[in-house]
Amino acid sequence: MKRSFFFLVALALALGGSMQRVEAASIAAFTGSVFLTEPGNVDGTVNYAVYDHTTGSAVGDYWGTGNGVLFDASFVASLLSPALDNGALTGARYLYLYQTVNNGPATAVEISQNTASIVPANLTSWGYFVLGGGTVAPLVSKGPSSLKATYDPNTGLTDGQSSLWWGYTSNVAPVWGSTSIQDGGRSVDGAAPQAAPEPASVVMLGIGISGMFGYGWRRRKVALAA
Repeated sequence: MKRSFFFLVALALALGGSMQRVEAASIAAFTGSVFLTEPGNVDGTVNYAVYDHTTGSAVGDYWGTGNGVLFDASFVASLLSPALDNGALTGARYLYLYQTVNNGPATAVEISQNTASIVPANLTSWGYFVLGGGTVAPLVSKGPSSLKATYDPNTGLTDGQSSLWWGYTSNVAPVWGSTSIQDGGRSVDGAAPQAAPEPASVVMLGIGISGMFGYGWRRRKVALAA
């Protein structure tokens, strides 16, 4: 894994591929971060972004994330997931990405898991990307109501660490769902995008929750990993 990772990085740089943060063609209303904390237990940020293929794409970067010609090739499919759904003209319309960041004090517990709510039938592929930001690879798995990013059971995601981008592809447009981080026997929840049907009541509730998180925690927002 290490050898293939360094090869991908070297080749991307040689071809002029950008390793910049994920931001190029994301849907503005569903791009941001939420800070989740429970003093003395969990303290972290979940960055998120949703990309629409019809409004941005590039060679080797089907959804136009701005992460270079090898971004799609750096995808690591999770167990039971099909290959990345980026087929020419037939790939999934949307890419949903999440990144877990432990920005708590050194005394806080490590983050063992980060989940994002899903409707399983709406996912066409899921896993993580080696390129694009962060350093810690998650174990991504699909459950009956959430996509789970699990970190090393012995060390977890420690203070100052950020994960690689993980998530899924879908043909269903985003609405507001939930995300949570866990460890120390505790779980803290917040709002994040998900691919789901769009009842008006869900949309309005999600907008209200998102505004609350964004305004109250803007000062603690962690920049997307470069």
